[in-house]
Amino acid sequence: NGRQMGAPPLGSARISVRSNYATPRVTTVVRGADVEYSDLDERPGRNGRFFKYPEWDEYELFDSDDLWSEHAYLLFGEPSGPGQTPCVYVWVGQYFEECNYMDPVECDKFAARATRDFQRLFARVPVGPIYVVKELEEDEDFWEYFVLG
Repeated sequence: NGRQMGAPPLGSARISVRSNYATPRVTTVVRGADVEYSDLDERPGRNGRFFKYPEWDEYELFDSDDLWSEHAYLLFGEPSGPGQTPCVYVWVGQYFEECNYMDPVECDKFAARATRDFQRLFARVPVGPIYVVKELEEDEDFWEYFVLG
């Protein structure tokens, strides 16, 4: 359940694997240093905050087209229940070079390190469970955060 992943193995190609039709989109990127911690917990519903590792650029509007095989991303999700801390999904592309995509232990260690880096940048924002999401192995819990598919 904790292992999942995204886009097809097409190198730098940006392919939407979830939509059957073309939709116009605008992706706004905000530099990580410009985002306040207090902003991280003010979004209602099944919304998350999506950041590119290691720059921590935030994509205010994001969909599956934003997942590139050469990169890793952190999705700061919502709490799994009342009184719980927010979950974190660390998406690892199959061509990402900072960990061996085929090694679950290495991916787990990378996800823990990326989450610690994220917490340092955002004033030690509390996080709950950390899920490693591997490209092409994503589940519906992960995809529910992607508004445009």
